[in-house]
Amino acid sequence: MARRSPWWVVLWFGVPVLVGGGLLWLGLFLRGQGLERADQFSSVFGLFLNVVGVLVGIGGLVVGVWSLREARRSGDGAADGGSVVGTVHSGRDTYVSRGDQHFGDRR
Repeated sequence: MARRSPWWVVLWFGVPVLVGGGLLWLGLFLRGQGLERADQFSSVFGLFLNVVGVLVGIGGLVVGVWSLREARRSGDGAADGGSVVGTVHSGRDTYVSRGDQHFGDRR
C-alpha cells in the first residue's frame, strides 16, 4: 500500500499550480480575443472577483461574530475566573497569573 501525502502538501503545491494554470489560460484566452472583447471580458472577470471578495469578507465577518459569541457563551475562559485543564506551556519571559498579582504605579 502506497503512503499518501498529507493534505497540506496538496494545498501548498496543488493550489498554486491550478491558479497559475488558470491565469495562463486566461491570458492566452484574452490574447486571442482582440483588444475590444478582451476589455469587455476583463470587466466581467473583475466584477466576478469583486463579488467573490465581498462574499469572502462577509463570510469572515460571520465566522468572527459566531466564534466571539461561542467564546462568550462557553463560560470557561480566564476572563470569568475559569481554570486551565491540562498542561500550560509558556515560553521565555511569559508570566501566567491568577489575577492576584499587583504591579506598582506606572509613571
